[in-house]
Amino acid sequence: MKRDKVEAKDRLLAAGLKYFASKGFDGATVREICDEANSNIAAINYYFGDKQGFYSAVKEHALGIRQKAMDRCWELVETDPWGALRMQIEMMLDETFDDTMFQVSWLFLRELLDQDENADKKKSEETLYDLQTDARRKLYIERMTRLLTGLLGPEAATSDNLSLLHYTYHSLC
Repeated sequence: MKRDKVEAKDRLLAAGLKYFASKGFDGATVREICDEANSNIAAINYYFGDKQGFYSAVKEHALGIRQKAMDRCWELVETDPWGALRMQIEMMLDETFDDTMFQVSWLFLRELLDQDENADKKKSEETLYDLQTDARRKLYIERMTRLLTGLLGPEAATSDNLSLLHYTYHSLC
């Protein structure tokens, strides 16, 4: 029974990721998501409260997927920075062909694109989300600095060189 609940919740999250990534919050309907997940609409209310709660859970689910993939890369930074960079680039290339990672990327891109349209709807989430995003961003910058310092070596890792390499790397991504 418990396993069935976990599977139903996972199916809803996967379907939600697919539809929110392709159609956005306003474009995706709970009905089509539930049809895709082979679930009923009441399951959204049971597991997530409402559509907004479900959307928040899908975003957290997507962050978890991306975080799991990136953790493998960050583990290599201290011992093999070139291997870490290679792994990160391979993961980004794989995202093009992996449906789930592609959907994760599109969900966050859509989040950026739809930000102004949904500003009023997001007021209640804004502060918590901004704090979480800021903490993640700081951790990411710290990790990227360690990676780039490892690649350049301590003597060449000036703040100007790190900034230039960081900008170049993200432009390529």
